Amino acid sequence: HFLLPNISLGEKSGSLNPAGRKALEEIVTRRASPSIFAKGALDLIVESSGGLVRELVRLVRDAANIALTQGSNVVTTDMVQAAIAEVRNDFLRVLLPRHYAALRDASKSKQIVPDETVLELLQNQALLEYRNDVAWCDVHPVVQKLLQT
Repeated sequence: HFLLPNISLGEKSGSLNPAGRKALEEIVTRRASPSIFAKGALDLIVESSGGLVRELVRLVRDAANIALTQGSNVVTTDMVQAAIAEVRNDFLRVLLPRHYAALRDASKSKQIVPDETVLELLQNQALLEYRNDVAWCDVHPVVQKLLQT
């Protein structure tokens, strides 16, 4: 059993992790030319992925499919926002009212509390675990926006 940790975009303290961001950008730009992304589009994809490579690839793929459908050679931030909306809808379908309180608590404490609700949130990846320091967690960036509504 070998665990591949999520790539941290930040630190538990809230400061940014430029190395993590660069790593995710490099994953994308090794497969796609940076020129296909309008200003800010790739940054939005990286930030919205939460450091999950699978989510990163999904957002790139979905935004690129939107661009192709619209006959565009450039992925814009609006196209990325549409791809993010699909991810948000997936979370809306699985999150229960009790999950929101646990997510708010985790967002403040950054601590993994070993209870059933938190384990569910880690499993559905609404709550993400990072190990760039002592293990800590944070709310998926797409889900974080749901907590603000």
